[in-house]
Amino acid sequence: MNGQERKIIIETAEKFMRKVFLPHISTFDKFPLLPPPFEPSKKFFEMGIHELVKGMDILSVVEVLMKVSEFCAGLGAFLGYMIAGEILKIKSGIETDGITSIAIFEDEDLDLENGGRFFVKMEDGKLRGIKKSVFLFHLADIFAVFCELDGEKTIAWIRREDVNVNEPSGLIGIRACPCSDIVIKNSVQPLKLTPADKLFHYSISLISLFSSACACSTAISAIEKASSYAKERYQGGSLIIEYDAIKLMLSHNRILLGKCRDLILKTAENFREDEVLWVDAVRTKIFASEVAVNACLDAIQVFGGYGYMRDYEVEKRFRDAVALSLQPFDSIRATLYLNSIGTK
Repeated sequence: MNGQERKIIIETAEKFMRKVFLPHISTFDKFPLLPPPFEPSKKFFEMGIHELVKGMDILSVVEVLMKVSEFCAGLGAFLGYMIAGEILKIKSGIETDGITSIAIFEDEDLDLENGGRFFVKMEDGKLRGIKKSVFLFHLADIFAVFCELDGEKTIAWIRREDVNVNEPSGLIGIRACPCSDIVIKNSVQPLKLTPADKLFHYSISLISLFSSACACSTAISAIEKASSYAKERYQGGSLIIEYDAIKLMLSHNRILLGKCRDLILKTAENFREDEVLWVDAVRTKIFASEVAVNACLDAIQVFGGYGYMRDYEVEKRFRDAVALSLQPFDSIRATLYLNSIGTK
């Protein structure tokens, strides 16, 4: 995809967000106290995201997610998981319509030497397990469950009716795009089984990269909101933007977020069928998570007590940044994962 085509897609995404989502974002964020005005998945389907995925490169996807996350990182992450599921479905040769969710399990008995257990065991054709906080599960039509079958890493493609889905737990900042806990029924018979060794690493890296893009973009928006507020807020007879401490805080975060954005775009541009580059995506996620959370926290500090109020939106940016730092798993597990595959 050339630069002009990418520019058109990004502009289309921005217009789509302004027209469809922006007027309703505050309502979305009050879920479940208020019902969402519509399902985000249906609107993204109207946008034609499933058709766009077939012609988009990873860099284009990342730039679209960054643009969407300027408005709401929860929606950006929602869209990112939809795209990741669609890409995995295409690579696995699964031909079915609807939303695909990816389930990465974490065993209660954390295996540090192997980077944690991210596969549920499959025995006698049956999957058994529970996973907490799975994104999109309450909306998905088909689930890609990473499992172990006869010692081999496998993707079990499961229909919705074969999974018990608990009520949404609302962990992502935008309440209408929450996570859910799921329980796999003992009698489940997968729709299809596909080898998952490389696809597991690919999926982990892809979700990590998409989460990084959303987190970085929402942090940039938080710092810009803090900067605008500092130019209007008087304290001690002066605008707080004139204080050196505020200037340094904002400047420091802009520099770090700029480097973070450049790193994410470079990683996305170089993302190929190469496990070394997949590792770079996870490393990028670890860096971006820390930068984004710290930047959003600094933005709250600029607002003072107002920073914790919904009216100024930065508290939501902080919620999103923290939630995204845990997707698909937190930085500690990400580091253990990198160690388990032999990286330094």
